[in-house]
Amino acid sequence: MEGDKEASKQPVVLSIAGFGGLGKTTLANLVYEKIKGQFGCGAFVYVSHNPDVVKVFKNMLYQLDGDKYRDINQGTWSEEQLIWELRKFLLHKRYFIVIDDIWNTSVWETIQCSLMHNECGSIIIITTRNIDVAKQAGSVYQMEPLSLSDSTKLFCQRIFGSEDKCPPHNLAEVAGKILQKCGGVPLAIITMASMLADKTGKEINTHNYWSHVYQSMGSGLNGSTNVKNMRRILSVSYYDLPSHLKTCLLYLSLFPEDYRIKQEVSYGNGLVKVLSMKNRGRPYMNFLSNEEHFLTKVGEQQPISLDLPKKIHRLSLQISQEEEVKQLATMSFSHVRSLTVSTKVFQLMPKLSAFLVLRVLNLKKCKGVRNHHFKDICNMFHLRYLSLNAEFITEMPREIQNLQFLQVLDISNLGHKVKMPTIIHLRQLLRLCFRPMWGIRLPDGFGKLTSLQEVKGIITIKLPSMLHNLGCLTNLRTLAIDFCDWDESYEEPFIQCLSNLVSLKSMEIKGTMVSSLCSECDKLYPGPQHLCSIDIESTAVPRWMSSLCFLSSINIELLALGAQDFHVLGSIPSLRCLSIHVKETRDERLVIGKCYPFRCLTEMQIDYESMAVVFAPGSMQNLKELHLVFGVKEVMHKYGDCNFGLEHLMSLEHVSVKTMYSIMPEEVEAVKDEFQKSLDMNPGKPTLIVDYKYPIKRKIRSHAQAIRAAILFANAGRIPATEGL
Repeated sequence: MEGDKEASKQPVVLSIAGFGGLGKTTLANLVYEKIKGQFGCGAFVYVSHNPDVVKVFKNMLYQLDGDKYRDINQGTWSEEQLIWELRKFLLHKRYFIVIDDIWNTSVWETIQCSLMHNECGSIIIITTRNIDVAKQAGSVYQMEPLSLSDSTKLFCQRIFGSEDKCPPHNLAEVAGKILQKCGGVPLAIITMASMLADKTGKEINTHNYWSHVYQSMGSGLNGSTNVKNMRRILSVSYYDLPSHLKTCLLYLSLFPEDYRIKQEVSYGNGLVKVLSMKNRGRPYMNFLSNEEHFLTKVGEQQPISLDLPKKIHRLSLQISQEEEVKQLATMSFSHVRSLTVSTKVFQLMPKLSAFLVLRVLNLKKCKGVRNHHFKDICNMFHLRYLSLNAEFITEMPREIQNLQFLQVLDISNLGHKVKMPTIIHLRQLLRLCFRPMWGIRLPDGFGKLTSLQEVKGIITIKLPSMLHNLGCLTNLRTLAIDFCDWDESYEEPFIQCLSNLVSLKSMEIKGTMVSSLCSECDKLYPGPQHLCSIDIESTAVPRWMSSLCFLSSINIELLALGAQDFHVLGSIPSLRCLSIHVKETRDERLVIGKCYPFRCLTEMQIDYESMAVVFAPGSMQNLKELHLVFGVKEVMHKYGDCNFGLEHLMSLEHVSVKTMYSIMPEEVEAVKDEFQKSLDMNPGKPTLIVDYKYPIKRKIRSHAQAIRAAILFANAGRIPATEGL
């Protein structure tokens, strides 16, 4: 990535090539994490064998600017539109993008069209198994298998916790043989080492166990990239799993490669006992992911085998050929417990009444679900998990109360006028999810759903009485509510409701900009003492927030910002991430000093047009990242400079500045100079990124531009007088 000064401005494209398991993705990720802070924006996207390029582009845009593109998955974008959107976004950006696992040149050519080749010093890294793709993309770094020395270090690090520790004398010989069969491939080494690490010291005879593993590896890799041999090595690890994890892994094999798997689906399969769904399910997923097992791909290109077993427990229909579906006609579905249907198969599949003991039904990808289908579903008395697209559902059947074992109900595209009074009888319901996630109208009496742990979506609160129902859901972990028309009648019910939600960990409250959210209340009792994340709107920071000992993340939109607000925020003991958005300006700057402790705060964003904040010596001593969004002209007009005292933030590592309104290039340079002078006085020498907007029309003579810059910063004396002015 080195070169002369002029060439370094051009985008650098680097290809990491090599066969599967060598660690291409790991290497790319290490580089990305190490230097991404030096760039204005970045993204790490996965492509895989049969990519959906539209999804890849959407993911890229979301990573580049999560705020701007937070709803990108909700809209309909064509491939061409996304390409142009990416080019427009990257036009003046210095970006770092990693594109992982490209299999063919045509995919790379499509993605390459979206990457703007500006002169900002951007970097693009791709990983691929195809050397032709690598050569076409740019400079090639060919990965090779590890040497015996490095293989031994990796092996020992995973088993014994240190690369310097050698296997005991009685295991040294068999360890060498295992490493020889791994052929220097990191994936094979880590897979074997992870399995041996779990058994070492626990087996009655560890040497016998290691020898058994060695014999089970077959011919191994031994310098070969043969997929069969790799699969043999990985299968050894699979057969060593406990029975419950084998079941879990078999369930995961229903999903396509790179598919985002929702953990809650496993609850309906009975893989996880119900206490706290996420806490109990996560260890299973973590164990498997730590072992780095592959997921089996079930795609549209795979024909259904005629020799499927007669008793099927988990069935995933992801095919599109009618002839293939007809092969299922001779099969019995009376034992199927999990059914996932995607693409156009829904109209061709057997009647739902054929699935007698179904526990999991996933119809989210099926747009053909009608009222009569929903009624049939309500007779599946064993259902634990139900996910469906309700675009054409006009009424919620009363029979849904028959699903007394239902734990997860996930409904997409349900119309706002559809009433659902009978869901209050689903007493074992743990998770209720609606998409789109805004404007959820829960029925009267929803407080009876006392097992509910999560409502995915924003609940509309129209009456104070709804807060009473909400307060009955004492097992709720996450909550998002939107008040239609807040007034004083909500205050007492709100505090009572919040005090009852003792299990709450994440909370979002909207529609309360005209309220102080009972800020005069000092403490909630017993209250959500385990609350970790808050996203609210208020006229001021509520005082009761300072009593929440585990609160680590706050996103708050305030009408105005005052000293009392910082006093409350600064006294929250575990606060690490803080984002403040302020509506109104103030006449005088607010000085933040030692009196506001902020003991744990490491990251802060302030979105404030007039940015009336100055950091005094001794303030926020642990702050590492600071993001400022403000109007440059407004600050200069009001205070005469853009000096915010950043030199006093002793732990500061990175500062990003974003302008609210369009400014001219010379104004941008003046802002950069102003900030850089302050940061140069900071002993930590933090990095600086300035993101700005240019006006659409920039036809201004250079002499006139210089005059604007000089006038803008005249009071601060930051720019020397221009000759001839």
